[in-house]
Amino acid sequence: MFLKKITQFVLDKILIIFPFNINYSLSFKDKTILNLLNNDFNYIKDTDLKPTILLLQGPISNYRYLYTSIKYYSTSNSFHKIIISTWKNDLTISEKNELEVLGFIEIIENIKPNYFGISNINLQIVSTQNGLIYIKKYFPNCYVLKSRTDQRLINPNLNIFLKSLLSTYPISNPILNKRIVVCSYNTFKFRIYSISDMFMFGEISDLLLYWSVSLDERVISLEEIQKPRSMKSWSKLNLAEVYLSTSFFKKIGQNYNWTICDYWESLSNLFVVVDPDAIGFEWRKYTFNNKNGTLNQFNLREKFYNFSDWLVNQNKKIEFNFEKIENKINFHENIKIQKN
Repeated sequence: MFLKKITQFVLDKILIIFPFNINYSLSFKDKTILNLLNNDFNYIKDTDLKPTILLLQGPISNYRYLYTSIKYYSTSNSFHKIIISTWKNDLTISEKNELEVLGFIEIIENIKPNYFGISNINLQIVSTQNGLIYIKKYFPNCYVLKSRTDQRLINPNLNIFLKSLLSTYPISNPILNKRIVVCSYNTFKFRIYSISDMFMFGEISDLLLYWSVSLDERVISLEEIQKPRSMKSWSKLNLAEVYLSTSFFKKIGQNYNWTICDYWESLSNLFVVVDPDAIGFEWRKYTFNNKNGTLNQFNLREKFYNFSDWLVNQNKKIEFNFEKIENKINFHENIKIQKN
């Protein structure tokens, strides 16, 4: 396992620096992108008149990778417009000009907050929130797919697939128009209310409600955060993704009691959880093959809450020893805290 991680690390470094500047390529998966760009038979025409806006938020860590992604998205005809919500000076003038040639790109350049927050949560909030506010102003009735600038989604029929999920699984909550679709990658099964915030799809008003949250200005020492504890007590620190989800629950008037049972019920009632392969998810931040976490699915601390879990739990008749999991699995998380 250690040798595999070393090999993946070395491959990532090689792919970043040599020699894939040709054809906007950064990884072997870009060959798939080029094939998709050259074939239009992959796409099913979306006849829904309600537009879908793609919001890409975050820093521009590798412009060529981002450009390749946007080139693909523009060819797929899935999105009415693409909004890039990033940081001031992350894009050069020539890069902005190159993006604008594609014709339906809007760029928002944000100012970083003084305090990045625990696990950079405030950076995530600012860039996502400002992007959604912009979208709401110009497209008050639309769907939004929120992703990251360093991630890619290569399901050619992604937009129709996500709309179909929302149609197939209606919501009964009186405040939300529809469910919110999230990815199982980093939606942890036993970390209570730890709902992945990297990928989201839903109506603009619902996503804006989720992300209309105050910056987390708490200062907690790394020693306190990283101290081993139970899964339940770690979630009660209310950090990062948990901070977002519990703030969302308060806004829609949903009580929560810090139990796995309640967490799963929230996922069942308010969200749809999709697996990475279903959306063509690619993220090269940690591993070359993007399978970080899936190899640990027998490790309860790192186990993801997959679509199969979500579908089974729609039944409402499951039996599970929640208390044993909540209080007896020791857990600690490596978190970074950084100021501007």
